[in-house]
Amino acid sequence: MNEKLLNLLGGKEYLYPKNLEERYPRVLNHIIDLWHSREIDDYFTDLMMNTRDVVRQGFPGEAASEILSLSLVHAKLRSQQQQGSAGVNAQNDAEASKKATIEQQGYAFSPKGFIQSAENGDRNVVALFLSSGVDIDTDDEHGWTPLMLSTFKGKNIEALLNAKS
Repeated sequence: MNEKLLNLLGGKEYLYPKNLEERYPRVLNHIIDLWHSREIDDYFTDLMMNTRDVVRQGFPGEAASEILSLSLVHAKLRSQQQQGSAGVNAQNDAEASKKATIEQQGYAFSPKGFIQSAENGDRNVVALFLSSGVDIDTDDEHGWTPLMLSTFKGKNIEALLNAKS
């Protein structure tokens, strides 16, 4: 596993493109090299779509899926970085308000609080967590995501979670 890419993916091994690494290491290395550049979007587009006037074989499904996943992760991270650099004060005020509201409802403003709100089916608090940028793929000590827990408990927050992803 390429440590640099794993770090770029926030250490989330389930996002790691194992098939791409095994079958197309040159492509994966080029993605890693371009990750922080402006050219990365064009490279992802070129990989996923035939933008040339030549017939190309394309990637097998699993490799194509991993390329698309990397593209989406990159776009999400870039969006988060852009939000972080623009309107920081206004965002801080909004985040403080969301945090206070979540805590007034009896939940800690933490990944554990997010998981508990989903498990309890508390749609309003789940919505506040999601709008504050909590990672939808947060999991508990057993690897259960909020969607898994809420479903297991018979709470229907699936539509809310799916709207965020």
